[in-house]
Amino acid sequence: MAAAGLAAAGLAAGFYQVSATWPEKIWENSTAASYSVNGADGSVVTTINQSVAPNDLTDRGAQWEHLGLPVRITAGGTLTVTLSDAQAQNYAVADSIRIERLLGPELALID
Repeated sequence: MAAAGLAAAGLAAGFYQVSATWPEKIWENSTAASYSVNGADGSVVTTINQSVAPNDLTDRGAQWEHLGLPVRITAGGTLTVTLSDAQAQNYAVADSIRIERLLGPELALID
């Protein structure tokens, strides 16, 4: 098993949208790349099909895929992202991670 990771420390309190990108049109990319995003409320794992191009947003000429819902960070907190190929049939591809602090009213999801 292999893994790649990123840690962003000293962040301002708030909610952050975490997104990933990878080279598109590579048939060897995994259909089950496992991203773990860790914030103030613990870790959330999202499985992404990297055999298709990311398509949630475009920023600075790159296509990005959101890694789940926004993550809450406390003042001075750390956000970590880990990509694992533990469940991957092919290659889990680590390219870039995008972290965006969301501004505006906080929303609560009530189930």
